[in-house]
Amino acid sequence: LENEPATGYDALIHAREPQSMATLMYFMYYLLENYGTNPEATYLVNNRQIYCVPVYNPDGYEYNRSTNPNGGGGWRKNRRNTGGGNRGVDLNRNFSVDWANCAGATSSCGSSTKSSDIYYGTSAFSEIETQNIRDFVTTRHFVNAIDQHCTGPYFSLPYGRPSLHPVLSHIDSSFYTRIPALMGTYSGNRAGNSPESVAYEVAGSIKDWLVLGDIGTGTKGKIYGMTGEAGGGSFWAPVSQMIQLCKELCFQNLQLAIAAGDYYDINDVNDIAVSTNTGKFSFQIRRIGQSANPVTVSLIPIENIQSTGASKTTTIG
Repeated sequence: LENEPATGYDALIHAREPQSMATLMYFMYYLLENYGTNPEATYLVNNRQIYCVPVYNPDGYEYNRSTNPNGGGGWRKNRRNTGGGNRGVDLNRNFSVDWANCAGATSSCGSSTKSSDIYYGTSAFSEIETQNIRDFVTTRHFVNAIDQHCTGPYFSLPYGRPSLHPVLSHIDSSFYTRIPALMGTYSGNRAGNSPESVAYEVAGSIKDWLVLGDIGTGTKGKIYGMTGEAGGGSFWAPVSQMIQLCKELCFQNLQLAIAAGDYYDINDVNDIAVSTNTGKFSFQIRRIGQSANPVTVSLIPIENIQSTGASKTTTIG
């Protein structure tokens, strides 16, 4: 493994949401096709570990493809035989954090009924798909990750059941405020925890496990996880909208990868109009990425201005 910040992307955890897969495939092609020519794509490939799982739920998706080859299949879960003529577990209810803890929760939190679309399984990580993701994540150094869905448009942030967890720390809250706002620049996605974004609670989701689950197992620490939505207004986005949705979410994915490492925001704090030959330009630099490397600040004249003095280097906390 290279000593670089790692960002994770997965899609199609729910079999009837194929735009999530298309979005991630588009992002992968974007990086590959622009490497060596586009400075941003080249920088990210050279300075991040980027892991993509475009099809999280292959048997569920294949079932939809085989029964509805022109799109529109409504199967959500995987296809494991769970007995009694039932099939499937909702993979996004099968992670260990708050698994099956739906007492007093709003609808769609999870269900013990095997025929339900939100059946959470017999135990946390009962499914081979969630086991594989757990085992993969705990052998990598992930900093942040997104679990892509549709229909949106929103980012669903921790926690699925906010009442069961303490309020996010200042640092965590800063990340979950600033980064989703940048990610949603072109999609217009809003952001909030599960009740705020999707208007229901979720137990046993991957996003909460990324943040809280199995810390200290293998190489896993706290990972800034979230769920993204591809928009489009339906599980099967119209063909006419697919490319535009892919473009919007490609920018989102680039922003998340940038935020895994060095990423700073600079703001002027005074009027920069020049009326004298001497003076100061005041500005603030805020660290919004997940590294704390020293930052070198230089004034680069454009024209008719001469800078004096050496560059300044500081560490942004």
